Amino acid sequence: MAKQRQKNREEEEEKETEKEKEPTKEETKETNKETEKESNINKRVSITVASRRQVFNLESTQEQQKNEINKKPTVSTKKAFVAPKTEKCIICEKQVYLAEMAKAEGKVFHKYCQKCKVCNRTLMLSNLMLVQNAIYCRPHGSEFKNKLRSQSEQL
Repeated sequence: MAKQRQKNREEEEEKETEKEKEPTKEETKETNKETEKESNINKRVSITVASRRQVFNLESTQEQQKNEINKKPTVSTKKAFVAPKTEKCIICEKQVYLAEMAKAEGKVFHKYCQKCKVCNRTLMLSNLMLVQNAIYCRPHGSEFKNKLRSQSEQL
């Protein structure tokens, strides 16, 4: 009988220790709150770490871009400047750029070369005549044309 009592006591002690090991409802609530706090803290830490990584990555990419700009290429990647193709003036035979270009009857010349060959008067496009790649005012141009016609008729 003494042995049975001792077994009963041992069983009761085991049950008590098991009860002690099992948390109560209040204890489980407290542990749940603590784990939630810890998880929130972990989330915050992970967010700040992630944001710091993003900032660091942005800074490093900006530094890389600056370094790329500051690098001198060993082989030039830029194309050499090529001036636009221009035509030559029929009067002075120099290049005519777009800013100083005048066209009449498909011929190109400078605005300052736009003078009558005989009277040296500056002409407008509306009152000039081109005869054998020479610029004349209307009266001198018609005279020169008449001379040419009479010469061609004599031949």
